[in-house]
Amino acid sequence: MEKGLGDEAKPQKIFFLKTIEDTKRSDVKVHKAIYIIGDIHGCYTTLVEILQEAELVNQELSWIGEEAVLCFMGDYVDRGPQGIDCIDLIMKLQDEAEDAGGAVIALVGNHEVLLMASNLFGVTPSPDDEDSEIVDLGNTFVRSWIRNGGVWSDLEQLTERHVEWLKNLPAVVLIDDHLLIHADAMLYSTYGDSIEEINESFYEMFNGSSQRIWMRLLNEFSERYAFYSETPEGKERVVELLERLGGRDLFHGHTPIAHVLEQTPETIVEPLIYADDLCINLDGGICHGGPGFIYQLSSTSSEITIRY
Repeated sequence: MEKGLGDEAKPQKIFFLKTIEDTKRSDVKVHKAIYIIGDIHGCYTTLVEILQEAELVNQELSWIGEEAVLCFMGDYVDRGPQGIDCIDLIMKLQDEAEDAGGAVIALVGNHEVLLMASNLFGVTPSPDDEDSEIVDLGNTFVRSWIRNGGVWSDLEQLTERHVEWLKNLPAVVLIDDHLLIHADAMLYSTYGDSIEEINESFYEMFNGSSQRIWMRLLNEFSERYAFYSETPEGKERVVELLERLGGRDLFHGHTPIAHVLEQTPETIVEPLIYADDLCINLDGGICHGGPGFIYQLSSTSSEITIRY
């Protein structure tokens, strides 16, 4: 339902509780799979190789995953050369998977936020704007974007269709009893007490024009290692988030596993599971030279429920 905001109505946001049901005989045990991929950062060729090896797409890059669920953890752009190509492929697979009875889910990462902010505020700040602080802040987004691996071709190829898609990406998703967020950070708790509230807050931010709110979100995304603390605090934070939002474990990207383990990215071929098996880090550091991987969860349930 649309709500009034002053004299204008907010854009309408539709949230989903999707169920992928077993349409076969009830006495047949059906094996369903959930696939999760960490940060991509414009590494389109590696992404295609991973999807083909997992037999989720064919040589023509069409969906062949049938009723599987595939989730991307955010950070599709920057650092690598083909961020928009990655986005275009994900958008295409979303439509094809839905037609096949499956689902492709994409979370929003901080690099998508930075790209949108640079596009919205910082590309051509108006010289007629009397508020110099606002103009400077707009330029700050672009400087920050470049400093964090911004690729000009991503900004140049960004269309309104891409922007609308990015604005609608959820920040939090629950697939069965697995909670998925992009960052190993506690920022999500400040935007709501439920998955729906948090995603609604992000949607409102992405459809607003307050530069300071966008900057606040980006600053909050700078947090890492919230769940890694060598003290009990790390695990306590995970438990707190799971109790608030649901789920028995938490998946994230954002912080390259190689950085955590102090290893070279080329050695990272599997997720990092920590905090007494409550947390799973999926950032394989593809843009740093990692080979990348896809993590598969199996489900013997007759249906897979996706909440966001």
